[in-house]
Amino acid sequence: MGNFARCIIVLCSLLALNASADLIVDLGSAKDFMFLDIGSDPSRNALLAKGRFGGDIGWSGGTGTKIELRKGLLIGDIYRAADSTLKIKKGGEHLGADYPAADMSKFIADVDAAVARFGTLNQDMDLGSIQQSGGLTIDRTDESTVVDIDSLKLSSGTLTLNGQVDDVFYIRISNAFDLFNVDVNVVGTDPSRVFFIYGGTNDLTYGGGYFLGNIIAPNAAVLLSDIEGFSGSVISGDGLSVTGKRKNTAFDHTVAIPEPAVLSMVGLFAGGVLFLRRIFWNKVLKSNA
Repeated sequence: MGNFARCIIVLCSLLALNASADLIVDLGSAKDFMFLDIGSDPSRNALLAKGRFGGDIGWSGGTGTKIELRKGLLIGDIYRAADSTLKIKKGGEHLGADYPAADMSKFIADVDAAVARFGTLNQDMDLGSIQQSGGLTIDRTDESTVVDIDSLKLSSGTLTLNGQVDDVFYIRISNAFDLFNVDVNVVGTDPSRVFFIYGGTNDLTYGGGYFLGNIIAPNAAVLLSDIEGFSGSVISGDGLSVTGKRKNTAFDHTVAIPEPAVLSMVGLFAGGVLFLRRIFWNKVLKSNA
């Protein structure tokens, strides 16, 4: 048997072994950002205010858009498209590098590929629409738990994800995502292995509380206000606004590390096809109906 044939067999074996839902989807180059906006014409600018931001910022908006640092300390680098502006107001401080003409196409393509992959994961539970005050607990189903929610609106409580070591949670939210004075509590596994995938176009709002995990909202603005603490990353598609409760509120960036075989599969997938975000999400909703 030739070397080429052996390579084909090995690659096919990797695909077969990793065809189940328990995958960590690699965000590629986008995973290095604490906050990344991939919208070409966002309705909101990027605002970082009150807090110590320990990660990189990416901004793909073009002419007339701006990143504003106000009363905050940004330790990471800024990558932004040509013709955008950076404004550091009184009380703001940037200790990293500024790349004012970055090519954002690679980051956008990597997010699109990951979002398409998120949509192919098999559903474990459907919680419908949730609107309540108080706590909500989601227990693991197995090594990876895929949860579909039409709209998630919580206030004054704790959102708890109960897992075990190395478990992964994928929370796919379709139409509305609003949390107010809610702490996100991750039990058993690492918060970097928690993904909130929001497919709606209305603003995603989170006011107060301590957030753990990753937010992927490729079609919406993400507004985080008066945050007590943050550990994770945010990808938005229509601008972002982030405000800490205090000037020393810590915003930390954590990265989920895929397993080697998963990386191989995702690389093959991303190299083969790229889906448009809005078209993809409509297909996901129809398949789960």
